Amino acid sequence: SYNSAIELDRTNSHTWFYKGRSHLSLGSNEDAVAAFNEAITLVPDFGEAYYYKGIALFRIGKYPEAADMFGEATRLMPEFIDAFREFGRTLELVGRYQEAVEAFDRVLADFPQDLTALYGNARAYDHMGSYKEAVAYYSRVNRVEPGCERAFFYKGFAHILLHQYEEAVDAFSRTIEINPENADAWQEKGKALVVLEKFESAVEAFDGHLALRPENAAIVFEKGLALTKQEKTQEALDAFIKCISLGMDNAHVHAELAYALFRLARYDEALASLDRSIAH
Repeated sequence: SYNSAIELDRTNSHTWFYKGRSHLSLGSNEDAVAAFNEAITLVPDFGEAYYYKGIALFRIGKYPEAADMFGEATRLMPEFIDAFREFGRTLELVGRYQEAVEAFDRVLADFPQDLTALYGNARAYDHMGSYKEAVAYYSRVNRVEPGCERAFFYKGFAHILLHQYEEAVDAFSRTIEINPENADAWQEKGKALVVLEKFESAVEAFDGHLALRPENAAIVFEKGLALTKQEKTQEALDAFIKCISLGMDNAHVHAELAYALFRLARYDEALASLDRSIAH
């Protein structure tokens, strides 16, 4: 066993290394870190020991320390692409987005269709507010993996932040094709359609969301506004009344309710609703 070998010779770095690998395979990550530390103490430029120590630290949630280990591994083993991939993933988790892009770019130089690196770059650019670059990388992800729901979904948000609402609708529609139960995609599609003044389609999207989350008063309200824009006053009124029943009892809801009542010539009720709006 590795313990027996270590008892015979505590200066064999490879014995410590393989003991660490064994602990890692068994899920004993703290013990793995300790063994890799011994290997690194004996051989300070032991690149693989840094890499696997990074894996162990990552698994126990010590992301800054893991990033340092992966960084050292990439320095010592500049051709070991797995180290750059894990380095990028970990840098992204600790908010070092530009460095993450650099690590992922090194992966993509050798493997242009590496999904981890493509998606990692998309998310990193997204976090940095570089939405045009983010969209480009999300699109590359979807060319490699057309069924990647999250890439279409986040691409939709990036398009919204670029004020590209038609493209956002398309991205959220593709998300829904992959997963019709993605309530957030239905919601965001509806909001983008409102901006485009496609109110009938927006209502359909809001209904898709509400079929999954019927208690979401905020989207019931958005649906009511879209119905108002279509002059479907009774349906809008029903939506605003439902908002109140769901606990969304504020001045804005009562004002829209009053407007609907007024259009239906229910003036006394409209005045009462306006009074409640003012009271809020």
